[in-house]
Amino acid sequence: MSVAASDLACPNPSSPKLKEMFFVAAKEHGQERDDLPLWGLRPEITPNLAFPLTSSGRSDHVRRQDVQGLRGGFQILDLLSVEECEAFVAVLEGLGFHTDAAVSLPYSFRHMTNCNLCVPEFVDELLYKRCEHLLPTIAGYKPVGLNAKFRCYRYQAGDYFKPHTDGAWPGSRVTGKGFQSDAFGDRFSQLTFLILLTDDYEGGETRFLLEDTSVAVRTPRGGVLVFPHGYHPDSPLHEGSPIHSGVKYIIRTEVLYPLEAMKIRQS
Repeated sequence: MSVAASDLACPNPSSPKLKEMFFVAAKEHGQERDDLPLWGLRPEITPNLAFPLTSSGRSDHVRRQDVQGLRGGFQILDLLSVEECEAFVAVLEGLGFHTDAAVSLPYSFRHMTNCNLCVPEFVDELLYKRCEHLLPTIAGYKPVGLNAKFRCYRYQAGDYFKPHTDGAWPGSRVTGKGFQSDAFGDRFSQLTFLILLTDDYEGGETRFLLEDTSVAVRTPRGGVLVFPHGYHPDSPLHEGSPIHSGVKYIIRTEVLYPLEAMKIRQS
């Protein structure tokens, strides 16, 4: 298979050539079906054809803004450019979304559509390098990267995600052996890393339901909402508020830390 750079410099979701760059790296079990596709990039494809990210200069624009009233929560602003956000949306629309998801929650609880992919190192490592200096140490340990498994959600009018807490995950990767859920064996996530690809919608705030109050956060396009999850003691209950109009596209991945950080937190 040959894919010309001129065909995909700006990914077009209607182009059949875009989907040809990917393959089903694994089939996951959902609530309704057991063949939900987890996409990977074909190894012969140059990664920046599918994900046209700028490899230099972006870090100068990236900055951190703490979320007032949310312990351990902050936003990373301008991680992605407008063009990079549009490219991600094009890839996701080209691959397609499903109402079912590889989680234990039914569609009536997480009322949105889903597309899962495991990105090549070029993508997660580049995004990590842009913001590494803004990420915290946990239990004395520095982060080691972002999870390559991207859980991507599309919220349209009427969609929502009821109150929940986020789970923790090991670091994944697509290798010559296929999709490896725990590809490293030495790292686990401590923070949710929620990338916002659009912001031209009404409603849809992430609302944190704290003991005495609630904190609503609306992250601009290209920004990231970061907060503790899983075994972290500050993991907050939160919800995706209903969308009134427009479409909200987000990527949920995680900040990975050495296993020792998790063990200390649990002890």
